[in-house]
Parts: sequence; structure tokens; C-alpha cells
Amino acid sequence: MIIGADLSSRTLAFVDEGESVKLGVPKSMRDRSEILQELFLMTIGYLSGKGGEEKFYLFVEDPVVGRGGSRATILQSQVHGVVLTVAVQSGSLGVYGVNNKTWKRSVVGNGNATKDEVTDWLRANHPALAKRAGEDQDLVDASCIYLHGRGIIQQGERISSLGLHPER
Repeated sequence: MIIGADLSSRTLAFVDEGESVKLGVPKSMRDRSEILQELFLMTIGYLSGKGGEEKFYLFVEDPVVGRGGSRATILQSQVHGVVLTVAVQSGSLGVYGVNNKTWKRSVVGNGNATKDEVTDWLRANHPALAKRAGEDQDLVDASCIYLHGRGIIQQGERISSLGLHPER
């Protein structure tokens, strides 16, 4: 199983082949330790419900440096760390951070694509994923991150099937 994730300082958007889920804490929740604790529990709940024994790869957008200032980057990085920690502890097959320009270039064909361009591309090329995401930009981005991760895993499987492993 492959999971794409787009995170903010208070929300988690997860997409896999069969499900799109957005989880978050209410804006009224102010204490950062409580927010992180709640997001930690939400991540555990989500990942533990992903098939039990089935292993997964997680592809998650890295925090964007500077957008919204350094405080926003720090808060998003805290959530990123929580999700990565839970994924590793859950026995994932791999956890990969993805730069937003990298997944946009890989999936949409333009590393500087705007939110509207990303949404339009998803609607045109993957209508089922776009329908699940609706108007939620976090789910649109998580869908594209999922597609990026799926492409990487499929490419690795093709290479592996050819026996092209470098000597170690």
C-alpha cells in the first residue's frame, strides 16, 4: 500500500488507492503539546486502520520553508516529525519526504504549478481521485503526492524485475 500525505500545523490529509481522509484539531485548541498529542493519536488511528498486517510506504510533503514565516515552518515541522515517527513505529516499508517542487514536476509536469493548475491536472487525469478530494486543496495535494509515490514504487519494481541491482 502507498499513502500520500499533505500536512499543516493542525491537519493531516492522507490519500491511498481507496481512501481520502482529512483529520485535524479544532482552531479552539491552542496548547501546542495537546495539539501534537491529538495529531499523534489521529495518525496512530489512521495508520493502524490501514489493513492491520499490510505494510505501507508513506510519501509526505516536506515542510515548506518560509511560507507563512519561520513560526509556520516550525509548527508544520513538528507535525511532520510526529507523522514520520508514527509511520516508522508502525512498521512501514519506507517513509519518504518529498519536496513540493519535486512532486509537482513528477506528477503535473511543472515544479512551479499553482494550486489551480494542480487541481485542474488532477481533475483531467485522475477524476476519481479528484472527486474524493473535492475542493479541499490539502486532499488534492495528498492525491498528487500519492501518485508521485506510486510512480516511484512502480519504477522500483520494474527495475527490480529486470535484475538490475548494483553490487553492494
